[in-house]
Amino acid sequence: MSSHFLNDTPQSSSILPTLVTKLRCKSLSNIPYRYKISILLCTGGIAYILMYISFKEALQHMKEPEPYTNLSYSGQCKFARNVSKVTYVKPSFHLWAPSDYLNLELAPSCGVLVTAFPSGYFADMYGGKYFVWIPVILLGLVEAIIPPILSGGDMDYYILMFWQFLSGVGLAMFYSGANSILAQWTPVEERARLASIAYCASQFAVVFHYGTTSNFILATKMWNAPFYLYIALGLIWVVCFAFFGFSHYQSKKNKWLHEEELQFLTRKLENMTAFRRKKFPWLKFFTSFALWAVVVAHFGFNWMWKVMLTNLHPYLRHALYFDYQTTDGLCALSYFLMGLMTVLNGFVADFLTNRKYVHLMTLRKLYTTIGLMGPITFLLSSSYAGCHWESAIVLITIGMILMSFYFSGTRINTLEFAPNFSASVMGMMNTFDITPVIGVPKLAAIIRPHNTLPEKKLMFWVYVGMVAFCTLTFTFIGSTETQSWNGDDHEEEEIEMENSSMTPRNQYMDPRVT
Repeated sequence: MSSHFLNDTPQSSSILPTLVTKLRCKSLSNIPYRYKISILLCTGGIAYILMYISFKEALQHMKEPEPYTNLSYSGQCKFARNVSKVTYVKPSFHLWAPSDYLNLELAPSCGVLVTAFPSGYFADMYGGKYFVWIPVILLGLVEAIIPPILSGGDMDYYILMFWQFLSGVGLAMFYSGANSILAQWTPVEERARLASIAYCASQFAVVFHYGTTSNFILATKMWNAPFYLYIALGLIWVVCFAFFGFSHYQSKKNKWLHEEELQFLTRKLENMTAFRRKKFPWLKFFTSFALWAVVVAHFGFNWMWKVMLTNLHPYLRHALYFDYQTTDGLCALSYFLMGLMTVLNGFVADFLTNRKYVHLMTLRKLYTTIGLMGPITFLLSSSYAGCHWESAIVLITIGMILMSFYFSGTRINTLEFAPNFSASVMGMMNTFDITPVIGVPKLAAIIRPHNTLPEKKLMFWVYVGMVAFCTLTFTFIGSTETQSWNGDDHEEEEIEMENSSMTPRNQYMDPRVT
């Protein structure tokens, strides 16, 4: 035995860090690879969404603050507390008219509209890895050149419009690719928890955004400072995903997937998914009740999400006159609780269905109902809180927490009834994303032209009716049963993707074989 094992104190202290490092590495290696894939998708989503919304936040700091008064809601509420003056960072270039800002906000949704379904189709055919990887790279490169471009001039606005359009294209690609990857990595028994880890990216991205972006802008006095921070985060993720991200569990390039986990995934997924170029069932796809159930439910969720984004931050800023830091802190808390509940609901959903306490379809419909009707009900209740801002904030926060149930309801259902075409299903859902972006502000302007409390109540009652219709549609025609057209491909062509040739390690069965 070497003498250093009989050690003195200095030698012992040098061994201790090594042991700690080995224990940490061993604990990380014990995490199933399918969970690592979900975490990678989550962090990638956070990186992309932060870059996606960074310019919108920068725009808020480019506007002159509105003069404060002691009134809100057209003179109906008076505040006894002191109101502090907001700090903003004025840019060095020309500011456009309000209609121009609206067009900049609309441009990403136009990009989603154009590419949502095509990106889903190709992700199903060729795998989702590059559909989540490439958008982060491209958006990072484009954001790096945006600040220098904003130097004034008539062409700057159109360049920004095109950039915003491309950011929407990338967002559609990312969501489609992520859904394709999840379908190839999530067994039924763990589907809700694995998917919820990936789906919570949007909530935690907003948390990071509200907690960092404004403070970073105000600290550096530079409206473009967050651009470079989020670009760096995105590039770090790109490197990690290039080495550790894979479209499916059968990839021969994956040297980190243990044989035991490979056999487990093969046993659970071989009769449900097939990583090959498939004949797309066009007619059966577009006439499927299960498809249109999730499309309608997702429309209701997107509408409600837009209502929350449209009302929470402006309500705190313009109705209650909180400064940016207070407003961002309250918003961050709401989204943080929503993100935590999204993950927790995923684990609870799997527990309930695995123990046979609740039928899978019953649970999906129950979670969807809570995730859609719960938030809109509490949002409606907040309009009856009047000028009691504490009550209104509590009600809105509870509503946002209840939104988390949707992700273990309708959102996960996209992986169940057609896992071979899950990206196309997601593409169809996102195709209608532009409707709430246009509809919410337009409808609000029509229903509440004077921004009074009675008008606000009427507006929320209209929203309740719309969301109730979407909820009932999913309740009546939604399904978790695998559709016949999921494996209805008679002209399959085996493809090599990520060097995944047909070997004994990655041999898989046709989904029609039982």
